[in-house]
Amino acid sequence: MAVPYLFLDDVVRNMIVQCDISAGLSDLITDLELFRVTHAMDLATPLVEHDRNLMLGIITGMTVATGTILNCYPRGAETALYFDIDGNPVPP
Repeated sequence: MAVPYLFLDDVVRNMIVQCDISAGLSDLITDLELFRVTHAMDLATPLVEHDRNLMLGIITGMTVATGTILNCYPRGAETALYFDIDGNPVPP
């Protein structure tokens, strides 16, 4: 399943997971795997915390866009940050 976002390669690997579970997107997996091979050096770039936090806002917006009412955040409420569908911060 998903892997922690430590390097740019992890972003592509998680995209592959999303394509694998999304009807009609499995054809993209071959292209993403080829991209991983041909850009291996670039994808070895580490993601700094600032970049991961920006990604969290976007990914959280995508979670909101699923329309589910489930709470799927594994962290405690005291560390929670909230984002809307556009990835903008929402006050708790």
